[in-house]
Amino acid sequence: MLPEGHARCTPRCTADQICVSNSCGCGEATIEVKDIVAGQVKSNVVVVPYRLGEWCSADFPLGELVLVRMFDGESLWSPAEVMPSGEVLFEIEHFDFIAGVRASELPAADGRASISALRKAAGL
Repeated sequence: MLPEGHARCTPRCTADQICVSNSCGCGEATIEVKDIVAGQVKSNVVVVPYRLGEWCSADFPLGELVLVRMFDGESLWSPAEVMPSGEVLFEIEHFDFIAGVRASELPAADGRASISALRKAAGL
């Protein structure tokens, strides 16, 4: 756990704002990279920052499969689910763009798109 204001936990509000928050600060999840959709990672283990909400609960699905977009020091993520067919689905609402593709333009059902559709749309 990193307290609000720590070098790796930027405050939610600036000094000129009035802010009411139940946030406990930030956490960092160390996750193992199982697959890369686009781009490169320097290691098969990456650290993804997340916020701790009310009662210090993590808003990151710890211990579960996730799709993470890391770009320019920032990360966005979505829970992912492996279907019985082996297809991996993710929630498009968590991304504007991923792998250069506008997430809202991916074929989706119930707000979820497949990794294979993302790869196809990205020309990968």
